[in-house]
Amino acid sequence: MKKSILRRCIALLIVSVMLLGLAAGCSQDSKEDGGENDDKVTTKGGKEGKEEDGDDQLVVTMLYSDNASYQYKEDWLILEEIEKRTGVKLELIPVPESDWATKRTTIINSGDMPDIISKTLSHEVSDYATSGLFLPISDYLDSMPNLSAFIEEFGYEDDLDLAREADGKFYILPVNCKESRMNNMSWMIRQDLLDKHDLEMPKTLDDVLNVARVFKEAYPDVYPITNRFQWGNMTTTIARGFGIPGGWQLPGHGFYYDQDSDDFVFIPGTEEYKAFLEYMNTLYSEGLLDPEYLTLDSNVYEQRIANSQNLILCDWVGNDIRYNRDGQSIDSEFNIVAMVPPTGPNGDYAIGNTALYSQGWAIPASTAEREDFSEILEFFDWFYTEEAAVLTTFGVEGITYKVENDTLQWIDKEANKTADYGIFNNCLTPRFHRDYLYADWADNSIEVYKEMKEKDVVPPLVPSVKLTADQKEFESMYVTALADYQWTMAAKFVDGSESFDNWDAFVDECEKKGAAELRELYNEVWQEQKN
Repeated sequence: MKKSILRRCIALLIVSVMLLGLAAGCSQDSKEDGGENDDKVTTKGGKEGKEEDGDDQLVVTMLYSDNASYQYKEDWLILEEIEKRTGVKLELIPVPESDWATKRTTIINSGDMPDIISKTLSHEVSDYATSGLFLPISDYLDSMPNLSAFIEEFGYEDDLDLAREADGKFYILPVNCKESRMNNMSWMIRQDLLDKHDLEMPKTLDDVLNVARVFKEAYPDVYPITNRFQWGNMTTTIARGFGIPGGWQLPGHGFYYDQDSDDFVFIPGTEEYKAFLEYMNTLYSEGLLDPEYLTLDSNVYEQRIANSQNLILCDWVGNDIRYNRDGQSIDSEFNIVAMVPPTGPNGDYAIGNTALYSQGWAIPASTAEREDFSEILEFFDWFYTEEAAVLTTFGVEGITYKVENDTLQWIDKEANKTADYGIFNNCLTPRFHRDYLYADWADNSIEVYKEMKEKDVVPPLVPSVKLTADQKEFESMYVTALADYQWTMAAKFVDGSESFDNWDAFVDECEKKGAAELRELYNEVWQEQKN
């Protein structure tokens, strides 16, 4: 009884901070008692949630990051087909993408998690791994033959090794898996405006700056460059042009492996990081970067693109089809295209490095204690089959795709397939089908991707240090204050509220807040780890 009461309290807490859709996903209301939660209601999956109607069907629940561009629908084709083909009902608990990180942490810390935490990378479960909160996926590969075969066939061993913790295990299922290394988060630009103003396609970051200046002069009310997903998105991309990680790829503590020196370097204290922030400051101070670049939600962001208020962006290649559809309904000349990432001062491409996969599913360790655990593993393993890759990427033949010349093609290439059907959905596609690039992208984007592949534009991931529980405890004495300070100051350098004349003072303060202690820790661990 205490357990069910605790669950109801947690459910009420979640209701108080999440949208109605989240609450609907987390609970099953009793129709007979005016909507109060029954004692059996839980965020857990499995048979327990179905006892009230006598249905013993396996139910698996997922904490789902709900994108404003393709909001969750209960009747999505993808959910119906997963249930039809596996016999398992996948129930989504939608959380608005804008609140994802905060609410995911709240639910993880509550201890009462759904069966799958979607859109979660290895470093985001790292702090919990040693506490036994998440399932060590690597322990169960023998029970997941499809995943094991996929890992071997497409060479995932090295990338998953980088996700291992100090205990030698990895704690996520790889999601958005591809058969070759690529990063389709890249640059887009208005080709029609380049043509109108007789401008060449930018090849360097300086070119991007100069094109943006021309656009600003021609359209003073426009902010040429835009960004969504807050600090992490654009800064991940631009920082790489300066030869350093940034944004999502720079851990909060700021340390990153440097191959030349074979040690871990505090990136925010480097001259390259300063040059990167100076570039961002130039964009901001000249009105070339949307001043809301840290706060734009997806709806506003896409509206501004369609209305020609923003002209250069870093986004998922493939979205250009939708943006052109929406933009051309307003301006028939509207034409946004993908571009090969520009290079920085030393020839580094401004695009984030990447693993063969781009997201992960984290599974609560308590799942292993369930009677239906073997069925759940079988369900997870199914997602790495060819059948699942076709379904989650393309949907159903005759409804969403057709087969021509032995390749899968969209029946309606411009349809909003994710919003309408739930397919080609980041959180629901553990394995992308190999045909998705050529089926989904515009001809220009395909050519850009081919050029990027030929030039080996996208770098692989680099090693990280794997800390024990004691080492994590030592790390925690410094990392929060250091992270908060260096992120806050980075934003201030960009918006000009902090002068670059104070750069040395900033670096010194980082050292005082723990950079010195963490440098010693990480490099000692690295020397032990690599030997």
